[in-house]
Amino acid sequence: MGVNIKPFIKDAQAIQKETGIPASIILGQIMLESGGSNPGGLSGLAYYSKNLFGIKGRGTAGSATMGTTEVYNGKTYHVKDGFAKYNSYQDSIRAHAELLSKPRYASKLNNAKSVEDYAKGIKAGGYATDPNYVNKLLGIISSNNLHQYDDKDITFKGTSGAGATGGDSSSSGTDDKSYLSNIMFGVFRWSLILGLAIIAIVFFMKAFPAVGDVAKGTA
Repeated sequence: MGVNIKPFIKDAQAIQKETGIPASIILGQIMLESGGSNPGGLSGLAYYSKNLFGIKGRGTAGSATMGTTEVYNGKTYHVKDGFAKYNSYQDSIRAHAELLSKPRYASKLNNAKSVEDYAKGIKAGGYATDPNYVNKLLGIISSNNLHQYDDKDITFKGTSGAGATGGDSSSSGTDDKSYLSNIMFGVFRWSLILGLAIIAIVFFMKAFPAVGDVAKGTA
């Protein structure tokens, strides 16, 4: 059973008007990422967690642990990971747009001039580990005539809420800058603790000289 995209068309078109991301890309990724045997042709993640794009991390309703397939160096691995849960499908579609507006994807999409450019840019940004992701996505768009839902303007604009919570299919959903900031803060904190410890030791040694030195001074 294929995914019934009718409930998502208007939201996808609204996102395109705001961000420039083609509705066909949004709907195509929904079909690629969320196909399954639940009502509406949806996967368990899409049906129960309202996650239409396989985004990892935390969403507006928290997260859920699910099995997933990853491909590294030509080898396929079946693992479990934390995926975002959303309160609504609108939240999921919004989170997807905000994810693609982050620098790692926006840098690949800024000069996109076609749906094909968007598909390649999304893969180049690291959205999926599947080496055939671009061909699969474009194949779904073509075979389901999803181009009919696109607006003529596909100039990438991004969103104003690009910092919203949300992951992606190849990361935990933590913003790269936040991750680096946490590392720097950790280094600073431990350096400060070590420095204070050294100062305390030096102060202690000066305040309480060795017994031998005391004895030598009073002999």
